[in-house]
Amino acid sequence: MADAVERVTLTRLQVPLKEPCRVAGGEVTVKDAILVSVETRAGIGLGECSPPADGRGSPGDSADGCWDELAGRIAPALLGRSVTSVE
Repeated sequence: MADAVERVTLTRLQVPLKEPCRVAGGEVTVKDAILVSVETRAGIGLGECSPPADGRGSPGDSADGCWDELAGRIAPALLGRSVTSVE
């Protein structure tokens, strides 16, 4: 039986690294991540968006770019959509 997506929750996390990570642009001391929770009547599915820390790639690959894409396009498109499993 399919259930509709009732809620998508995004939570931005900044996890301090135990030791700095050296990347092309310098050192990274905090890991940005976005926790994604998709809720239906049948349950909750969890996932993570973990953009690269070094800032290489397109602007959409940054934590801000990923947040904008998730909040502005992907999450709204999921609301009301039927899914057969939270997996």
